[in-house]
Amino acid sequence: MSCCDLTNMRLELAAWGVTDAGQLRFLESPPEAAWRAAGKYLQSINALDHNMAITAHGKLIHQAALSVRSGHLIAVAQRYGMAQTGVKLAALLDAVDMRRNSYTNIADLLQELDDNKFLAAAKRLAESVAARLKNQIDHDDKNNLSVGALLAAAYPERVARRRGSMGELRYLLAGGKAATWREMVNIAGNEFIVALVLDDRADNAILQLAASVEDWEIEEILAERFTYTKDSQVLPLA
Repeated sequence: MSCCDLTNMRLELAAWGVTDAGQLRFLESPPEAAWRAAGKYLQSINALDHNMAITAHGKLIHQAALSVRSGHLIAVAQRYGMAQTGVKLAALLDAVDMRRNSYTNIADLLQELDDNKFLAAAKRLAESVAARLKNQIDHDDKNNLSVGALLAAAYPERVARRRGSMGELRYLLAGGKAATWREMVNIAGNEFIVALVLDDRADNAILQLAASVEDWEIEEILAERFTYTKDSQVLPLA
């Protein structure tokens, strides 16, 4: 078993009640490091609990039958009353080949989902997922979050800030990774973005698809991730 990303496999097994690879007999055992990394990631998105058992959030991800990343987006969107938008965004992320995609802002893809023939596969996938989850998610959006705010809620480690002034193409992701646009694009005018698709360079990755997000939206959506400190100083009497 040579695949290093075992998140989908580990979630699938958790849905069956398997929490330890030792419970099953494999022709080739999964790599221990990859197995642990998958469990740690699934716990970080609340798909598995501290005992490695599947959570309600994880069950919804599993029922979506998409990549874990996209299923997580739908589960987060449901929590924020934006399930239908979440389904469409998840379908775009899973069905569109970004190497052949000229778009850089996922909001533009979302706007054209119904009419653009290039996005027909994503539209069919969104319809299929919505039908599959019709008893698990809201039929209509109940909130009015921006696309960027919703994606920031799902992928806080992908929130990025421009490094420098207007016109600069380099960004730094919250997770510490550096990324840059290959050329000037409209979305590069935003100080903050959610970096969705990058190439596989270890350093200074090329941005391929993102969503714009405002600083106040980040503060509102990710308030629990901010730490506030207050400094005090005792002055001597005159």
